[in-house]
Amino acid sequence: LRPDHDWRRAPQPNEQVRISGKAALVTRDKRIKGIQITQLAVDSFKQNLTGDLSLVDGRKPWLIADLESDGLDIPSLMKFKSPASSTAPESDPLASLRMLGNARLNLKADSLLIGSLAMKEIVLQVSAAPEQISVEQLDFSLVNGSLKSRGGLNWKEGEAALSLDAQVVDLDLNTLFSDTPSPVDAPVSGTVILNGKGRTVSQLLAGLTGDIQLHASTPPAGASRSGRREVSMTARRTTAGMRAVVHSFKWGDTDITGSVEYHDSSPPLLVVEITGGSVSLQEFEGTDTKSKTEADKKSEDSILGKTAMASVDFVGDVIRAPFKFLSGTREATPGEKLFSTKPLPFAWLAKQQATLKGRLDKLSSHEGEATDLTFSVELLDGQLSAQTNAGTVNHGTGSLQLTLDLGAQPATAALT
Repeated sequence: LRPDHDWRRAPQPNEQVRISGKAALVTRDKRIKGIQITQLAVDSFKQNLTGDLSLVDGRKPWLIADLESDGLDIPSLMKFKSPASSTAPESDPLASLRMLGNARLNLKADSLLIGSLAMKEIVLQVSAAPEQISVEQLDFSLVNGSLKSRGGLNWKEGEAALSLDAQVVDLDLNTLFSDTPSPVDAPVSGTVILNGKGRTVSQLLAGLTGDIQLHASTPPAGASRSGRREVSMTARRTTAGMRAVVHSFKWGDTDITGSVEYHDSSPPLLVVEITGGSVSLQEFEGTDTKSKTEADKKSEDSILGKTAMASVDFVGDVIRAPFKFLSGTREATPGEKLFSTKPLPFAWLAKQQATLKGRLDKLSSHEGEATDLTFSVELLDGQLSAQTNAGTVNHGTGSLQLTLDLGAQPATAALT
């Protein structure tokens, strides 16, 4: 196997494949109907596959495969696509799955790499029939956590309907939400139920609806909230896009409710509303804090400035995260996370639309505390405007108004 199709040079180790097995023809009425391979062994660089495989015309299921593997590396296999297949129009994977017909596949693998997702201890059981695919079992483990699931696809008049029920066990969300490791490891467990309809994979993903219920696998001891984790939300498809109601989001001392709406416009519009609760920025600010001296408390302006910057970073994370989910199937760069502390580029912001509004009972950070907050942030046509008012800020009162013109050269800002 050579991605450059140069058969004159010496092969590289990852281009060599060894295949062995015991093959026998399957006959019926003196006619060859198929083939059966036992003790199949496919061995290559970074991956192997063993087991039994049979393909018999007229049998139901016509394809039966019972396979095991020490390791499979899908990205490595994709490198060997021929130039012709790479340039030819690709059929949607849903169409290929629909044509599978009666088949049965069982796979056990110690490890499996798909894109940047590394899975372990994979168990897959799939059976297919005309217009129907049933995933009877799909279990795997990640570096932190595991998932047990089942689901299926059903076609009606060319449209596929997806259903998936999953149980999440000890999944570490810390690696998704911050570049700085949380001081407390608090894995979560719970259930994820997803449903969707569409004629293509993109339509299917765009129409996903579901319910997510996650909670800390081990509740924090005593009165400590540092390890508290809870996510309860319901997502539903709307005529304009998608709406998710966040019944509960608890992360340490953060406890909020609200909603997120995605409008399938051009450019897309994201509307986030926080209906109440409290937010603690301390986990996002890091744990290396200095004891406050009189020199550290030179002015309320310094405290407000630092808190405002942490708040802007936090809001930026919230605005950017859904777009990462909806940006397509690109492979993540090494070390990339759902949230990042890297600044948002102005060029990117100028092409987005978003609204963030709501109220908070309390906003706290290492630098201070504000209560009775109302806020509104709007990003539209390269213009970002933000307003916030607080009933109290470190025993005083405060308000902030920020305007950014991202379309100007150079960009301009006004802060009061």
